[in-house]
Amino acid sequence: MLDLNTVLTDFISISGLTLEESKKQSNLIEISIDYIKTNLKPGVDIESNKKLLSMLVASIAYHKYILIKESLSSSSCVKLGDISINSSSESLIKTAEKLKKEFTSLASHLLLSPNFIFRHV
Repeated sequence: MLDLNTVLTDFISISGLTLEESKKQSNLIEISIDYIKTNLKPGVDIESNKKLLSMLVASIAYHKYILIKESLSSSSCVKLGDISINSSSESLIKTAEKLKKEFTSLASHLLLSPNFIFRHV
């Protein structure tokens, strides 16, 4: 069964958040679980693919978490005297996206149109 408790450990390992911080993201995780469950090919055995699907869901939830976190961040630069530290939210977002794409690719044989892109030409 693919549920919050199953995915939470993988989300913690990907995000580096504590258990308590990760539990605060349970809505993102559950939305991601529902998304994957509705996009599985008919007949896919969740139990035999549980680890891969759990990592996929965790990577999707982490990507959503980073997008939200970075959109709410008011400062990406810290200045202490003559020292300035800039954090690149763009590189963090790209890293989260690469992780999500990697797991989507690994699970593509289980998903309906995992890489479908719609665009107006």
